[in-house]
Amino acid sequence: MKNLIASTSSLLILLLSFTLQSSKVLSTLINDGEVSLSVNPPEPLAAYNLENVLQGTNYFKATFGVLVYDPTTDKFILHYSNNMRWVAACHKLVNSFMLLANSLRTIMPDRFTPQSPEFALALGSSDYPGLIYTDCIRAKRTDCFPEGELSPIMQFGSVFKEPIIPTMIAMPVPQHNHLECYVHWMQTGEVCFQYKQRGMDDPNSNWNNPKGLVYPENIGLEFEELIPQVVWRGTDFSYLHKLYPALRQPSFEMDIASQIDLSERTDQKTAATHAIRQVYDDLIPRWKGVVWTAEAEREAERKDASNTYASKAFRGTSVTMEGDPPAVPWCNIRFAGAMYMTEKVSTSDLNYYLQFQEYGITAAGEGSH
Repeated sequence: MKNLIASTSSLLILLLSFTLQSSKVLSTLINDGEVSLSVNPPEPLAAYNLENVLQGTNYFKATFGVLVYDPTTDKFILHYSNNMRWVAACHKLVNSFMLLANSLRTIMPDRFTPQSPEFALALGSSDYPGLIYTDCIRAKRTDCFPEGELSPIMQFGSVFKEPIIPTMIAMPVPQHNHLECYVHWMQTGEVCFQYKQRGMDDPNSNWNNPKGLVYPENIGLEFEELIPQVVWRGTDFSYLHKLYPALRQPSFEMDIASQIDLSERTDQKTAATHAIRQVYDDLIPRWKGVVWTAEAEREAERKDASNTYASKAFRGTSVTMEGDPPAVPWCNIRFAGAMYMTEKVSTSDLNYYLQFQEYGITAAGEGSH
């Protein structure tokens, strides 16, 4: 197999060209019609062998596999090292493998036949690379891996901004509205329903697509009429703790309850918001967004209080401000779900988040998790 693998870089280039083209098609958010695109393929990849592919197992802790095409059985096989942990995120690796194998056979049917040579490539998949995070990687150095040792690694998920692993290639996230939409485009030439116009879930309607996107021309609103607020919902997931192990979630007792000071006639919400701001630099990125939200809500409350005071001051005259709508916090970042006892559950059911909410730090939010 070693000699045969060296000629596979052209196949990767073709696959990457397809991915790039599909990405541009989806980004146009076109409902119907044909699209003609001129796509420049990626730079040629260096030839590699099976030893280069397997070297990746020495640097990954989990979510790294080797895809092999076996012509004797006419099957694609995913190999996973016994030395690596099998973690929950491995389902993303399996999903990536199945969709990638399907794509390879669809794009290049003449290449994968019982008469064809063997084929292998390295792939990873998770929210971030499942590497063994050494001090070298945490320092974001670009000399952590010997030059020419690793084959191209198709990472279905986030990759590093810096070329820490120079052979790692960013690929679509293996979920319904990402990788599966690329495969859908390849198979049908149509944009998947997640990127088409949202329709009402009405059995009497000719257009039902409750999970689609909202286009401005279909809702009868101008940009200036939209609510001026940044909204995010997601899972309370540490994400960058491998690169920055000192970052953490807040401790309610240590960071809030024991720190608030009401001696200066500061209300509880304001005091708690000030307290969590003091540990802002220690928090993981998603909790930083919760801090922004708490601060935006305090700011909106101050504006509302100011309007109420002004309204009382002018009551009885021709000037009144009682009809002013409530101020809208510019930020609305909350967690819809979190991991609890190995399962993802709603944050509204977890006391950890509710105790913050009692102090005006609304970390739990409605929405899908």
